[in-house]
Amino acid sequence: MEGFGTYRYSNDWQKDPAPDSTGLYRYQFTVPADWRSKQIEIVFGGAMTDTLVKING
Repeated sequence: MEGFGTYRYSNDWQKDPAPDSTGLYRYQFTVPADWRSKQIEIVFGGAMTDTLVKING
């Protein structure tokens, strides 16, 4: 978190549901044509909790 926000573990969200910080990460990439009709899994090594992922918008 590099000094931005506070880590929250377990059920701490029940005590204070409003996040004290948010972040946005945008990444554009080209999907190879041979991936069409295949199941693709996206893995986030740096996302802990409450992550929203949007693809194509």
